[in-house]
Amino acid sequence: MTTEQKVERQVQHLTKTLELSADQVKSISSIVEKFYKETSELQRNSDEMKTAREKMNKDIEAVLTQDQATKFKEMNQRQRPQKPNRGR
Repeated sequence: MTTEQKVERQVQHLTKTLELSADQVKSISSIVEKFYKETSELQRNSDEMKTAREKMNKDIEAVLTQDQATKFKEMNQRQRPQKPNRGR
């Protein structure tokens, strides 16, 4: 999957889940694209990747309304525990 496809998929999901405005979609697309470009060479479960993901999430939260940010945080908390450790 290309970077553009990853960005599109993630932004579509956020748009549907959080009911983003057109301006929010534009801002979040830039944030997510920057994240994928900066982390393309990092290992998935590295500390650097974790730090980059946390920064991306904070940048996204800054674009959201208070209600959207709350829902975004809840969504991320539900998703994280579901991922298997894979022995790392």
